Amino acid sequence: MWFVIPTPPHIVNGVERGSSMNRKFALRDEEAKAFLSFEADGVNLRENYLKIMTAVRDQLKAGRAVASLMGTFDAPKLTSSVALFERMTCDGSDDELHPGRDR
Repeated sequence: MWFVIPTPPHIVNGVERGSSMNRKFALRDEEAKAFLSFEADGVNLRENYLKIMTAVRDQLKAGRAVASLMGTFDAPKLTSSVALFERMTCDGSDDELHPGRDR
């Protein structure tokens, strides 16, 4: 999960409280921005993420529940990943990852 759908650190009252895996692999703000701009050797992490999220969206629109799609353990990670990249692009820098309200 961590390598395919990046997540932010789990923060409680301003303190990182996530598991050791979360603390190790979580993307902080600057890392998330770097993730979105990474492109090398034919790999574009933003495009890969967008393809994954499009497939997830299509499954959700078809009636699958997040928990049945990702499993109950990873469903919150999916939600936090979406929130992370939505927050990173709320400045209008990426209309596909942070679309306007009319979509």
